[in-house]
Amino acid sequence: MKRHLGSVLGTLLLLGSTSCIFLVDNVSVEPSCTIEGSGTCATCMRTKCQSKIDSCCGSITCADLEGHSALLDGLDRCGGGDKVSCKRTLVTSSASFDTQGNALQSCIRVSCNDVCTGEANNTE
Repeated sequence: MKRHLGSVLGTLLLLGSTSCIFLVDNVSVEPSCTIEGSGTCATCMRTKCQSKIDSCCGSITCADLEGHSALLDGLDRCGGGDKVSCKRTLVTSSASFDTQGNALQSCIRVSCNDVCTGEANNTE
């Protein structure tokens, strides 16, 4: 999982040794996390569940500061085409995840299970 903070475009002016003035425009601080891989599974997850991916990646209870967790790392493997790992990730008990993780897992189960695991949608 790669975590990127939005671009910051603007001007930084340093005045003197003890005072600073920051003039910044067009700031986006929402995290945008990318799923690894370029196949149909990765594309599906990005297309159907990107807001849930970003929500989980931006949550300290769903991911660490580098955007890693068992769920997100498992989804990276899914995106890379590892169907066995993907099946394990999508059937892991939802009690293992926080609210954002549950929402993300559910989104991918409902929207991308067939392309990611090669099986029909199983939503418990």
